Amino acid sequence: MNALRESVAAVRTQIEDLQAEMEAAARCADHIHTDMQIIDGRSARHSRLTTRFTSLLRRADELKKSIEEQQALLRDLRTSFGELRRSLHRGSK
Repeated sequence: MNALRESVAAVRTQIEDLQAEMEAAARCADHIHTDMQIIDGRSARHSRLTTRFTSLLRRADELKKSIEEQQALLRDLRTSFGELRRSLHRGSK
């Protein structure tokens, strides 16, 4: 029964981690969208646009890293679900 509790706790933690990463990715996407609106709406000096593009590239990199982290968390979650399933199967015998 202890293994089952540990498996459930691991799944819960991984789901919370995944949710946090998804929220971080959504914030990055919002920032990218805002930066693009500013770039699209500006006929400002080149230096300001360069600053915006630098910010945009930095946020795109953050988004890429967040997506990679989400993929890793999903792999871990799949593994934990498999362990949970095996624990439940052992417990039913």
